[in-house]
Amino acid sequence: MILNTRYFSQRKKDGGPGVEEEQHVESFFTVLAHLYVFSLSDYFPWLRVLNLDGHEKTIREAMNTINKYHDPIVDQIVEQWKNGEKEVEDLLNVFISIKDKN
Repeated sequence: MILNTRYFSQRKKDGGPGVEEEQHVESFFTVLAHLYVFSLSDYFPWLRVLNLDGHEKTIREAMNTINKYHDPIVDQIVEQWKNGEKEVEDLLNVFISIKDKN
């Protein structure tokens, strides 16, 4: 629980993950699957514009989905830190406190 939350919205009646959690996990695994994939544009940067293998678009869409769920939580915690209401509880708070020191 990096973000100190188990669900992004209401969970299903059977206790399982909701649609948002399924989208988040699917996007996360998409990013992991494409992270170290061979891409011709890595060796010839001028081919990146053509997006021959479609990896750029796939990763961009997956990251947009992940950020859609992460950003509100991160923004909320940063606001709590600015107001002095938050103490270090989880990994995200540690990252924010390290960033604040720099």
